[in-house]
Amino acid sequence: MMTNSPTSTFATKETAQQRPLSGKEDALVRLGGDEELYQNLLAMLSVKLPNWETELLDLTTYGDHTKLASLTHTIKSESASVGAEALSLQAKKAEQLFRKSNNGHTPESATKALEPLLSELRLLIEHLTPGTA
Repeated sequence: MMTNSPTSTFATKETAQQRPLSGKEDALVRLGGDEELYQNLLAMLSVKLPNWETELLDLTTYGDHTKLASLTHTIKSESASVGAEALSLQAKKAEQLFRKSNNGHTPESATKALEPLLSELRLLIEHLTPGTA
């Protein structure tokens, strides 16, 4: 539900099946209930999301599993900080995979392994894009 208040900048569609920010309330509690701070964190994250998608795909092409593990760790932490629980969970799974198997993936298998993460990333990008509600 969108309103005209400045704090609803990123309040867009949420259906029963798709709640990209399902942990928003917990995130707000961790932030002391500061909605403005939450919106600022969300705005910063929305700028990073498309870059992360590109970087993930580039790193799979180059086969850099160490950097993939590092980037997925960053995605896990930053998405958790705003309550994007599904994205954080997929990033955690990818991080564990790339930390364990540093040399077993081809670019194709690494890309396939990242599909659940990329799917959640794209869902959050769509969710945070104004005018898609």
